[in-house]
Amino acid sequence: MGMFLPPLILLIAVGIVAYFALLYLKRTKDNKKRRKLTVILLVVFLIYIFFVIIGVISFFSNPS
Repeated sequence: MGMFLPPLILLIAVGIVAYFALLYLKRTKDNKKRRKLTVILLVVFLIYIFFVIIGVISFFSNPS
């Protein structure tokens, strides 16, 4: 359970940030700000997915 805790905490944190960012996206009318925030959210999710994949690969290649 210990190895799943950091990615889970990170996922919850990213999810909370994304939730508030999506609320902001619904309220804002400026397309430039919306586009910039959408790109930032996508990059954050891609980085998170990359780190999770690297962690899974490193765990299964050396589980000790």
